[in-house]
Amino acid sequence: MMSASDARRVNNSSFFGLYDFFSMFIPGTTLIIGLLPFLPQRLVLKPYELAFLVIILGYVVGRGVHSAAESADNFLNNPNHRDLFISALGNEHPNSSVGDLFDSFYNRAKADLPINGVPDDRTEASGSLLGIMYVHARSKLTMDGSGRAKTFQATFAFYRSIHFVMVALAAIYIFYSIVHYYELIPGGLDFITYIGGLGIPPQIMVGASEFLAGISFFTFHDAKGDHRQYYIQYLIQEYLIVTESEDEYSPQQGTFAR
Repeated sequence: MMSASDARRVNNSSFFGLYDFFSMFIPGTTLIIGLLPFLPQRLVLKPYELAFLVIILGYVVGRGVHSAAESADNFLNNPNHRDLFISALGNEHPNSSVGDLFDSFYNRAKADLPINGVPDDRTEASGSLLGIMYVHARSKLTMDGSGRAKTFQATFAFYRSIHFVMVALAAIYIFYSIVHYYELIPGGLDFITYIGGLGIPPQIMVGASEFLAGISFFTFHDAKGDHRQYYIQYLIQEYLIVTESEDEYSPQQGTFAR
């Protein structure tokens, strides 16, 4: 009979998981739906054709959105998870309880890794060493199938990608409004789009797009930063819980030590 831990590992190794759904599929489908109004009115799609288009392309486009959002973060010098992890462990924390937690993680990871010459004090460890510990902890939790930290990672990626999509859509609609208002395309297009057929004044479209981008910044962008921090906290906590559980379990006897 498959154990709960084995079941988590099987579920964790699936091709399409929680991370893919939140960080790629939803942002990808959102972008596609946001661009549908630019299709020509003469192009009439049946409901099942539209559903097929959105669902199939949603994941493919979502992967591109995910990569683009990550590149945008790097371009803006926003710290990634590894950077935050290294910064947290490599510095003293003003809260002694949190500092003790970081010390426990560092000592445990140091004992698990077959590396010689590791400093006893985590604040003296190099960034490359702490980076190895970060990868080790992630790999350990992935193999175990523990999901709370991964949930925060998926939620963070969702907020990052959906914010990127909202800003991109706002920019596209603003660009469309400017082109339409100033008639920058001589003779116009040889077809009427769905959004063009609505007759929305460009000024209203620009204002609505700016409002959308602002709402996205104060919701998704801020939440992205919070969940980046939550992920690091849960990564450390879950690693300690998983490794302590392994210490308590006796593989030879198949029982937990008391």
